[in-house]
Amino acid sequence: MSNFYNIDFEKSLIAGILKKPDILGELPYIRELDFGPVNRIVFSAIKAIAAEGKVLDKFLLIEKLKLANIKIGGQLDAQLYIEALDLISINEQSTIQIAKEIK
Repeated sequence: MSNFYNIDFEKSLIAGILKKPDILGELPYIRELDFGPVNRIVFSAIKAIAAEGKVLDKFLLIEKLKLANIKIGGQLDAQLYIEALDLISINEQSTIQIAKEIK
């Protein structure tokens, strides 16, 4: 991916993964570097949760970010950011399509 990032696509992709965590297995081509700096942190935490064999949900993701003392973008509260992402309406098919667009 180039250094051009589409934050709206990134947010939608993360929202889709939060809504259907097992979709992550269908997106092995998506990497942290496919995201801009803010969402790269979130996606890295998602990948870490998956690597630990845990079932992803917004509460676990928020906890992971808080335990690491991570502020999204240096100042944004992780809980508020993840809860805002969780409000995005997206289905499985759209999640896969956005992943292809990001890649």
